[in-house]
Amino acid sequence: MPGGIHPTIKVMLSWPAPNYINPEKRPNTVTLLAVVCGPITIALLLARLWVRIFHQRNPGWDDWFMLAATLPLIALTVLLPIAASRGFDHHIWDLDAVKDSERFVESRKYVLAVECIFCGASGLIKISILLFYRRLSSRAVSKAFRWTTWIIIGCIIAYTIALTLAPILGCKPISAFWDQVDINKRLKGYKYHCFDEGADVFAASLISAAQDLVTAILSTFLYWKLQMPLRQKFALFGIFSIGYGVVAVGALRAYYSWRTFYDTYDVTWSTWDLMLTTMLELHVGAFCANAPSLKVFFKHFFHDKIASFSRSKTPSDSKGSKDTAHLGAKGSKTTTHVFGKFVSLLNTSQSKSGYISEPHHSVSVDAQGGVQVQKDVYVTRSPASTDKRESINTTDILYDHYDDIELGRYTTGNSSQANSMRSASTIEDANFSALPPMPTRSRSVRSAASFQSSQMFLPQFHKTKELP
Repeated sequence: MPGGIHPTIKVMLSWPAPNYINPEKRPNTVTLLAVVCGPITIALLLARLWVRIFHQRNPGWDDWFMLAATLPLIALTVLLPIAASRGFDHHIWDLDAVKDSERFVESRKYVLAVECIFCGASGLIKISILLFYRRLSSRAVSKAFRWTTWIIIGCIIAYTIALTLAPILGCKPISAFWDQVDINKRLKGYKYHCFDEGADVFAASLISAAQDLVTAILSTFLYWKLQMPLRQKFALFGIFSIGYGVVAVGALRAYYSWRTFYDTYDVTWSTWDLMLTTMLELHVGAFCANAPSLKVFFKHFFHDKIASFSRSKTPSDSKGSKDTAHLGAKGSKTTTHVFGKFVSLLNTSQSKSGYISEPHHSVSVDAQGGVQVQKDVYVTRSPASTDKRESINTTDILYDHYDDIELGRYTTGNSSQANSMRSASTIEDANFSALPPMPTRSRSVRSAASFQSSQMFLPQFHKTKELP
């Protein structure tokens, strides 16, 4: 197929007459996009880090990978407008390849830098998104989803390393990557060997778009099976659907990659489109990675602040109503104070015993970054038997209630007969390694009734209910 960076003499003779005085040029769209997207990406990253470090106080690997991805992303944001102004905003026939050969060489150096930095930044952004899925999936979906996420992360790491090194090691000598377009050297018999750059760039674009698609689809499996209001599901879909925008831009970038190397010899004009879609793909991907944290950020800085400001500006009631409220509250003030002291004393005694005092309405951040509210365990025993010490088949239905910082409120449920066949003695004699040291006491045979009335402080569950 015709196209590429090495036009034949016949093709060059068919080009229009060069216009070196007032040539047709591309607009400054790449520069404007960089000026707009660069600060937005940095602001979104700072908002994300504020939420995770100062508000949630539980940053994860997804945050650090996103921070690492922002460095090459900003480098490309600065580099692409400079590269676009070094000849990629002109038609190839409006550039003097003989007198201005150094300009061609310089443009190829920019191309090498863009290809390598793009692969690194794109890979880091995708890994950050998948680690974010992994962070949430530890509480929400099956083990198969988590293994799938790890496998995809491994593939992206391998792809990123291979395609970052391919342009650097693809030519012998390495300088041949840019010197091959120096027509003066080629006329002197310059010898070099280079890989098929068009195949590499086109394959990298296709693989990147496919990875974007898989990453976007995984988000659907992440939240769609959760028990949450349908309105909340559609809101989450609106956030995660940004990933499909990345897929569309990635597919467009793959098309321009193919066109640049296989459909036209006007590579400077076509590469400008490739640079534009490259910047769009990275910045939209970064926005997709940072978007879930914006819910908490805007709620804190806008909703809560405005509500607090409104309460402070609310006009006071009349003096009579104030006195009435004061008299009504005064009678219960002493009782409330004593009751609060009593509850505080109970919580303190539990904490001193080594248990985690955690009332139902308390908020606690778990190891994966979620805000845990409640977990209920319903144990159904069948068949009913008078001998409670014998092995009894049980079916355990676990409902995990979360108020997650990104997903919002949702409930997960598991009912596994295979994993729930256990005996009462197994439950009674289980060794919970997460429990603190317990005082030594004589063992006694427990009945099912005593097991029902006993309270077990399990780190994973807040309360246990037994249904007949």
